[in-house]
Amino acid sequence: MGRKDNALSQPFPAEREKILDKQYHSLIEQLGSKTGAQAEGVVGEIHLKEMELETLNALCRNLESSNNEMSAARNWFRQSYI
Repeated sequence: MGRKDNALSQPFPAEREKILDKQYHSLIEQLGSKTGAQAEGVVGEIHLKEMELETLNALCRNLESSNNEMSAARNWFRQSYI
């Protein structure tokens, strides 16, 4: 009797296939949303790094400009006392 009850509680192969198909599609959706969220996070990090890089480039330009001004002043000072 235990074997007969077990056979009745098992879904037919077509029903089992439908259940597994629904589970499969649900997992695909979950994976897609998780992947999308991760991609958005990576894009956000890239944007922050781009902003940091722009700031560093501006600082480098300012430093180079200051160095050029200092060199020009140094050259002018040397020439005026020669």
